[in-house]
Amino acid sequence: MIDEENRIKSIIRNGFTNSKFNYYEIYLLAKYFLWSCNYDKKSTQKSIIDFCQLQDKNFNLINDQNLINNAVDKAFKNDIKKSKNVFITFNEIKNIEKLKNFKFQKLAFIMLVWAKKSSRNSSNLYYFSRDNFSLAMKTARIKMGKREFNDFKFLMTILDLIEPCKPGFKLRNYDILLYGDDRSKKIIEIGNETNIVEKYINYYGGEIVYCKNCGIMVIKGSNRQKFCSKCFEVIRKNKKKSFMAKKRKNVDS
Repeated sequence: MIDEENRIKSIIRNGFTNSKFNYYEIYLLAKYFLWSCNYDKKSTQKSIIDFCQLQDKNFNLINDQNLINNAVDKAFKNDIKKSKNVFITFNEIKNIEKLKNFKFQKLAFIMLVWAKKSSRNSSNLYYFSRDNFSLAMKTARIKMGKREFNDFKFLMTILDLIEPCKPGFKLRNYDILLYGDDRSKKIIEIGNETNIVEKYINYYGGEIVYCKNCGIMVIKGSNRQKFCSKCFEVIRKNKKKSFMAKKRKNVDS
């Protein structure tokens, strides 16, 4: 879920994405001029045209006039969607931890936050649009190749954390997030923060790594860390014993 208020601020401050005219951002600008600036439709259209001419060197009013008019008409019927505070619960955190991969967990956390922010019903079902995966990964501050992303989706499915919407359903391009659970204690509150993933990281006290020996979660001390301190010490001692035994064998021979 994209917070329209913050997205509008970003457009006004930084211009269009890739400095190119696009309908969705025109629609958001129309909302801004109509609902925040209280412009009428004619003034809104003029302000958008001025903005486009300033931001997009390839903007062509003849080609894009109808799109602008359509965006203004649509925005006139819909006020700016304001971000609402949502809570992530203890059970939801535990469900996300089933992934046993902190990169995957951060993405699952962002998905749930956005789904809750866009939810308009009181049920415990939350939906996430597959069109938002790239933006969600950017928000989670992670990168995934195609194979790793497929691993993420497969793991989410076999762990019963997501269920694709069935063909014919009006939200057919969405996944149902099965790990939403509002019945337990509220742990993390998300308001209008732009750095949402930091809330999740701070819950654990830092970036997490799973020990490759015993599987427990530990705060990552470095990018090379693979084990918890207890297992690392055991492995270090075993390696030392093995080295000394090999050394004695060589001396005896």
